[in-house]
Amino acid sequence: FNRIAGVFATLSFLTGGSYFFKRAWLGVRARMLHLDLPISLGLVAAYIGSMYAWWANAMDFVYFDFISTFTFLMLVGRWVQQKAVEKNRSRLLASKADPGEVAVMESDGVETRQHASQLKAGMVYRVEPGRLIPVRSRLRSLGATLGMEWINGESEARLVYGGALIPSGAVNCSQDVIELEAVEAWRSSVLASLLEIRPRTYRNAVLERFLRGYLLVVLALATAGFAGWYWYGGEMLKALQVAISILVVSCPCAAGVALPLADELATERLRRVGVFVREQSLWDRILKVRKILFDKTGTLTTERLALANPEALNRLSAREQSILLTLVYDSFHPASLSLREVLLANGVVPLDTDVRAKEVVGFGMEMEYQGKVWRLGRPGWHTPEVGGDSVFSCNGRLLTLFHFREEIRPDALEETEALRREGYSIAVLSGDRPGKVASIGRRLGLPESSCHGAMTPQEKAAWIRAHDRHDTLMIGDGANDSLAFNESFCTGTPAVDRGLLEHKADFYFLGRSLAGVRQLFAVARLRRKAVRRVVAASIAYNAIAVVLCLMGAMNPVVAAVLMPISSVVTMALV
Repeated sequence: FNRIAGVFATLSFLTGGSYFFKRAWLGVRARMLHLDLPISLGLVAAYIGSMYAWWANAMDFVYFDFISTFTFLMLVGRWVQQKAVEKNRSRLLASKADPGEVAVMESDGVETRQHASQLKAGMVYRVEPGRLIPVRSRLRSLGATLGMEWINGESEARLVYGGALIPSGAVNCSQDVIELEAVEAWRSSVLASLLEIRPRTYRNAVLERFLRGYLLVVLALATAGFAGWYWYGGEMLKALQVAISILVVSCPCAAGVALPLADELATERLRRVGVFVREQSLWDRILKVRKILFDKTGTLTTERLALANPEALNRLSAREQSILLTLVYDSFHPASLSLREVLLANGVVPLDTDVRAKEVVGFGMEMEYQGKVWRLGRPGWHTPEVGGDSVFSCNGRLLTLFHFREEIRPDALEETEALRREGYSIAVLSGDRPGKVASIGRRLGLPESSCHGAMTPQEKAAWIRAHDRHDTLMIGDGANDSLAFNESFCTGTPAVDRGLLEHKADFYFLGRSLAGVRQLFAVARLRRKAVRRVVAASIAYNAIAVVLCLMGAMNPVVAAVLMPISSVVTMALV
């Protein structure tokens, strides 16, 4: 049985233990201290001491069972810790951060599908409706409607005509495929730099100082115990047993299981309210945040324009509403998306017909149905000039007029006020027009000095560099926030249709509410309380265990009993 236990302890030491040894060694080489170092120290001491005791036929000093059980518990704790983060990372499709393929027109007229990263200057390609334009390009089609919210935060679509230069990252909001000529290679494009995901490195200085002091105390006590017992007792084996037992029982075994459990419970509580933590180091950083920076479009406001006068639909018959829904059903224009959402929510269904609406670039949507021409578009397009954003007409006769506006998230005012009461400063960094940014700021009760508009991605990043004191949280949703994410201490994003920043953010949240941000702070404070209780219990346990070791009362049986008891106690505290 001793031989079998020795074989299994060796296998545990070489396989499971190697996970901690490698990480501890890499940390030491990088002059970083983390929990894997004391775990590795305890395992090495227990294994070497046990092999020596086995060779000396002193079976009362053999820790083979301890090595296997301890390694198993530490690996389970680490697995629990990483499983929670990986679940949140994989919840959204990784392909959302990929520009995808485009249809490239070869010189012989043959069309081939190529990944956007293969684009070079001079190549002619096509982009489908709703897709990103990957590189700066010249429009070859007669005209196109483009969404610029990813680039500068503008919620309205922009009309461009043939020959115009289009920035990378714009979205084809037209109903049809558009043809473009690339004027730069993918690697030189703005979108390529924004899609680049840089690894984040974070060092917890407080934890490193604690571990440094902890290791020095443990090594000093082990050395003192060995010297004392060898000096007064003269027994090398007993002196070694005292030193090894101190190194073994003072390993942070309870913390190695309880702290990952705290992380799992915290991430699970946040998952219930639609908040998903992607970076484990966020727990150590988030409570240092004092400045919260919001993008405007898609973050403080909803992703789409809102219909400002929904009562205008009441002027239409059920048949006319079905015709209107058919007009906007396949359109990616922001106004069409807004109307489609409202009509579908009201239970309206499109016409059961093969007739398809077509886009008249620069004017709107048009459809011939049952001998009549139905249009939705700008005022003055076959209708009188009237005040409004979009006109729905039949054969030039105005049926109703629609107004659209940006809609702030339902609880944005409540949540920003609550965050300010808790001592956080709030600022808005947006690429949209300063007037619109200031208007949103007034609706949220923010001073004008905290609302910054017309900012390029580089200007957002520079602003954060100038103001960050390792205390900023940036919350944004578009490509124009990507560089700012690289500079901010903590990052978060709402999960949206064309997601990019979910893959760069420390956390993301679902739904139309901003309440998840405050929930994150609350759960982080609760987790900190649990961690402090675990640390206090571990210190008390280690004090008792080390005293027993110095008295010579520690042995493998006592250690095997104390280890699971301390783990159960600390898990109960969590």
